[in-house]
Amino acid sequence: MKVAFLDRDGTIIKDYPDEKWSSIKHPEFLEGSIDGMQKLIANGYHIIIITNQYLINDGIITLDQYQQFTQEFLSICQNNNINILEIYFCPHNEQDHCNCKKPKPGMILTRPWQNIIST
Repeated sequence: MKVAFLDRDGTIIKDYPDEKWSSIKHPEFLEGSIDGMQKLIANGYHIIIITNQYLINDGIITLDQYQQFTQEFLSICQNNNINILEIYFCPHNEQDHCNCKKPKPGMILTRPWQNIIST
């Protein structure tokens, strides 16, 4: 199985200054991002999103806000025949010293999707 790991904010959807995210309710897809994901799928790739969401631990957005936004993101993807295999997010900020906040590899190295693609 071929897998494409994609970032979300600034790659697929518009990114904003941190303080503005608390008022963002709907994802705005960047020009060409839906087409690009459709082409990946047409070429046999499955898509996994890996995204830093330190805004949760910084108190700028809540986990519930993140989840609602993500559900709308997934709904738009599905409406465009884009199946997202998984979405992994890191809620940690710099003070947490985690291994999952990109560019560290934790979201890729320690996730259950590894069992999916090794078969």
